[in-house]
Amino acid sequence: MNWIKWIRKNRQTLMVILVIGCMITFVGGYGFQQLLIYMGHGGKQTFATYDTGKKITSIDMMAARQELGVLTAMRMDMFLFNKPTSYGAPDINAHLLGALLFGDAQTLAHLRNQLCQSAQQGQIPVTVADIDAFFNQEQERPETMWILLSAEARRAGIAVSNAQSAGFLRQLIPQMTNNQIDAATQIHRVASQLNLTDAQILSTFGKLLGILKWADEVCNNEDVTLAQLRAVVGRNMERIDVDSARFSAEWFINQQPKPTAQQIQTQFDTYKEFPPGQFSEKNPYGFGYKLPVRIQLEYFYVKNDDVKQRTEKPTAEAMEEYYSSNIDQFRSSKPKDPNNPQGETITETRSFAEASGQIYNALEKQRSEKLTQLIFKDAKDMLDTQMISLDMEKASNEQIRQAVVDFQAVAAKMTEKYKVPIHAGKTGLLGPVDFAADNCLISLQISHSGMQTPLPEAVFAMDPQNTLTPKKIGMYLPRLWENIGPMSGGFYSEKDFSYTSVTVICRVIDIQKSDVPSAVDVTYSSAGMIDSGTENEKKVFNLKQQVSDDIRRVQAMETAKAKAEEFKQLVAKTDWDKAVEKYNSTYAPKDPNIAPTGAFRKLTVDSLKRQLLASESDIGQIRRMMRDNPISEGFLQSRIVANMLNRRFFDLLAEKAHTGEISEIVEFTPGAAYYVVRSVIRQPATMEEYQQSKPFAAIRTSLNSASSLGLTHFDPKHIQKRMNYVPSKKPELLAPPTQED
Repeated sequence: MNWIKWIRKNRQTLMVILVIGCMITFVGGYGFQQLLIYMGHGGKQTFATYDTGKKITSIDMMAARQELGVLTAMRMDMFLFNKPTSYGAPDINAHLLGALLFGDAQTLAHLRNQLCQSAQQGQIPVTVADIDAFFNQEQERPETMWILLSAEARRAGIAVSNAQSAGFLRQLIPQMTNNQIDAATQIHRVASQLNLTDAQILSTFGKLLGILKWADEVCNNEDVTLAQLRAVVGRNMERIDVDSARFSAEWFINQQPKPTAQQIQTQFDTYKEFPPGQFSEKNPYGFGYKLPVRIQLEYFYVKNDDVKQRTEKPTAEAMEEYYSSNIDQFRSSKPKDPNNPQGETITETRSFAEASGQIYNALEKQRSEKLTQLIFKDAKDMLDTQMISLDMEKASNEQIRQAVVDFQAVAAKMTEKYKVPIHAGKTGLLGPVDFAADNCLISLQISHSGMQTPLPEAVFAMDPQNTLTPKKIGMYLPRLWENIGPMSGGFYSEKDFSYTSVTVICRVIDIQKSDVPSAVDVTYSSAGMIDSGTENEKKVFNLKQQVSDDIRRVQAMETAKAKAEEFKQLVAKTDWDKAVEKYNSTYAPKDPNIAPTGAFRKLTVDSLKRQLLASESDIGQIRRMMRDNPISEGFLQSRIVANMLNRRFFDLLAEKAHTGEISEIVEFTPGAAYYVVRSVIRQPATMEEYQQSKPFAAIRTSLNSASSLGLTHFDPKHIQKRMNYVPSKKPELLAPPTQED
């Protein structure tokens, strides 16, 4: 009986001895030797050294892990990922620190996409390539980053006392919890959970604040001078008003003779290696015939209105049941006294009759969406019949292609089964500009892992050989021939003034890289999606025709110049208004509606109000945006051309504030037009505008600098270099004993 009591009392010790005995039995003397070695070192294995020989041991890593656990329990990961600057803008430094210390795959993906969006919109002066370089590198252990960053801040003399930490938390915790918890309660709760003191919690949080403060010191140390502010405000606030008559070369192209074969070949050879839009003294028109990246899609879609017509219409009984089950949707609160909006409120419930229209539409939408989901579930099952057996990461393009199922065949079967028209087809080869012009394709988003990647961003980042490494975190990159979707989108018809919603599955079936054409005889379809009529089928890219039109456009500039000179003479003889009237009576067609497309219709004096001038840095930012977001290239290019024209107008002012009424002819080759300018008025920034805008300009200039430096400051490789981080070699294990031993 005593033995039984003793065993019960010491059962934990006996279990430990039993486990060790089993380990020795199975792994032999070698495992026992390694256990003794670890115990002999006291668990203080050295992982690395830093900063003049300081060691990072296993105990240091455990302590760092505990401190990161404290910060997680205090919800400081949320604080970092949502922290704004004192000016309300996202705090990029805090976000990047959060990525190093608490970033999982999904969080990093969201942060990467957020930064890329800011870069593509010109909000931060970095490129998508810079952002991807930060996020696509191998992630370092958070404990190591915490130790190095804490040591760096401490070495720089940055220290945050427990009293300062407590004061900061007294403001922060109520904000994060919507005033549900105060700082003291939260600190006591976490301390109790982790068996720590309040002082340890505050000390750990102080380290985090120290790291952020040092990052701000490093990244925000560029002083913004008054001269710089005056230049920024002056450039952003100064405007010009321009009145002018435009004579476009497009109006006179049809009057030009067709170029000879030799002229076409010479023009092609001169500019074939240039992408379009690269303006220079040698290429004033920005000619360029280098072919862009082009992709071809095969698609499968259904119009949601067609699905709606096949759904059963809601009955009165179904509508009443919906009303009863969702009564809260039809209740609203309003002040009891209309004259006292902040006083006592009463709840009103809309009657069934009043809500019947809303209920009908909600039920109809539910049923339509349910049928659409069913159609595409069946379609996906058929399309993926062979795909599910493939490892998409390792399968070759040919293996994937052999596994595809014909879209047309699936569309026919789905149409027959559900009695809903299902459409299938192929686009032509679409470059970024063509893709942006298709108002359905440009709207599609690929849903994946709780995120979305715009379809154009995904397909133009694809590599035809699937050799693009590393993969971009947070971005979905499909394989050639891989089914993408379903995706929801739609298109607007200007002819019918209507919007049509669609659900789409598509796949990329061809990718052509950007290259220099070997000959001028290049043609291919550039048909888009959805509109399968004759107009869409006529969309054909013809390089020879483009080269020919460019030659005729240059020739037409001579005609445009002659017409501008003629108009200027009319102004000199009479005045501007009578000159416009006289010119139109001579040249404008009697019925402008039957004039050829692009031909001259009626001359007008256009007023361009409050035109601004972009700086060289602004233009550089636009060019970075074009590289990072090729879909917006056409729009961004138009901004560059418009700025070039404004500069030509601005030059007419010289040092004056107003040109007065003139009739100056301005040649503008980037837009292939001549302008007869009537007047230019400068509207400089006032002192009042300068005083009002100066603080915001300083903030914006400072933030732009800080956001770009943050990627460098928090780059793990740079952190390790700054702190002289040297990983220790892995400890050599004793060689296992041989049979002879």
